[in-house]
Amino acid sequence: MDADPGGGVAAPSGSRAVHRLTREVNRSLVLDVLREGGVLSRVDLARRTRLSKPTVSVIVDELLRDGVVREVGLGPSQPRGGRPPALLVFNDSLSSYAGIQLGPRLLRVAVADGVGRVLVDTACDTPRGSAQHVVRKAVQQVRTALGRARVDAGRLSACGVTVAGVVDTEWGHCIDAPALGWQDVDLRGAVEASLDVPVVVAPAVAAATVAEGRLGRAAGHHTYALVHAGRAVDAGIVIDGALLHGHSGRAGGLGHCTVVDDGPLCHCGNRGCLDTVASVTAVVAHAAAALSRGEPSALHRYRGALDGAVVAQAAGEGDDLAGTLVRNAGRMLGRGVAYLLNLLDPGMVVVGGPLAHAGPLFFDAVHDGAAEHVPRRTPLIEPAALGANAPLLGIVQLAVEHGTPSYRIVGRDAVRR
Repeated sequence: MDADPGGGVAAPSGSRAVHRLTREVNRSLVLDVLREGGVLSRVDLARRTRLSKPTVSVIVDELLRDGVVREVGLGPSQPRGGRPPALLVFNDSLSSYAGIQLGPRLLRVAVADGVGRVLVDTACDTPRGSAQHVVRKAVQQVRTALGRARVDAGRLSACGVTVAGVVDTEWGHCIDAPALGWQDVDLRGAVEASLDVPVVVAPAVAAATVAEGRLGRAAGHHTYALVHAGRAVDAGIVIDGALLHGHSGRAGGLGHCTVVDDGPLCHCGNRGCLDTVASVTAVVAHAAAALSRGEPSALHRYRGALDGAVVAQAAGEGDDLAGTLVRNAGRMLGRGVAYLLNLLDPGMVVVGGPLAHAGPLFFDAVHDGAAEHVPRRTPLIEPAALGANAPLLGIVQLAVEHGTPSYRIVGRDAVRR
């Protein structure tokens, strides 16, 4: 392809297919800027996209005709008596997007406008029963949320679904979700059949990673990682702006990196995996064992409801046993983070999970554990900013991308596969 005189892409003559692709790419460039750039003139768009002014004018006229953008007044008068430019904004009410987060305890749903701003979010207990039953309940929640947001169902352009586990992102299957007891569930097919819109499916840690990069702690970084220490230790990885899924959807399985020689036996069959020393599961098990031995601790009053948040809170309040457990877990987690730092050289590693509630006690230990194994640099490790909301916010962002790939506006039939 040749270059447009002002930037962008120009098609060689005589090729209708390439010419159509060129127009679509240039259109997506303009839409990209309009979605993110606020109020802009045609001149602003030409400068930011590096497309020629005539090319931008043709695209803008089409977008105005289709209702994708709208005029919101005039800018300041031009020098030498030129006409004031018309100011344009993206029409964020033209379409809407939904996100579904399937968890072992809560089923959460959000409905967002055309740029991914959440209008309504709801939560209910995850119903008991088959995966199909849970999905039917989720679809009902989407329809309820659309009604609460006063959004016509016909404006729904795409839906995202996220679940904690291993996901085949290409086919939209949940391969394994241990907390839900699911294996090989066709989430995309089930939701698409009910809502009749394109559906994207992603693991919860990947969705959370997207959210932290666009709305949270890692905003502005193009290469970064999120490490979540929960039931297991998982990582989401973004390299040069692209989310890494891996060959079989298992990228980011940090929990099975060995950090302790001849350490505790892991369910995978190996010893000393990060999961066995830094996950919330491991910390709670160590706390329960210590309490059974009669070690003094404020945790005794929680023996019937011991979890990671309780241990973290007690550690933050100065409990010796809880503090020791949290520091040890943090230091081991730091060793796992060092794997990412040495292999990928990310600009930032964001760390989240229940143990983060212990604050500096936990994060200082993570930093120290990583620094011991990362030569010649000070690792940038920060607490996650979005907490439990991250997976839902992230899957909404992925739905926006999936509904209009590269922010291109194409016919719905063309989007569907």
